Amino acid sequence: MAVRATIDVQAADANGATGVDLKAVMQTIEAVAGDKYNNRGGNVLFIISADTDASVNVTIDSVADPYAREGDLGPTAIGFSVIMAFGPFSPRLFNQSGSDDGFVHVDYDTYVPGVGFGVEAVALSS
Repeated sequence: MAVRATIDVQAADANGATGVDLKAVMQTIEAVAGDKYNNRGGNVLFIISADTDASVNVTIDSVADPYAREGDLGPTAIGFSVIMAFGPFSPRLFNQSGSDDGFVHVDYDTYVPGVGFGVEAVALSS
């Protein structure tokens, strides 16, 4: 089974004194296995950027709530010149358990490998 790629979470300054250079820290999407990022604080934005005329559908995987209800977010189509942010997500509804405890899973479909999509996760300060 393919292993999800881990997106490094960048921290935004609590007072807004410094920003996060998203272009410099973007990672390539893992189209086959999907991506994951640490969401233990429930304060993380997932950001995807498209530098190409291709498109990809993004789905954020949910987990069952205490009443066994689930509701994935998506699929959402990301196309040419789009930068889209998702989240922050409630840990109770989106953090996985087991070996990926505390991580949010991101899936992609209709993706052409080698085409310019970048992803990042940014933790917001309170």
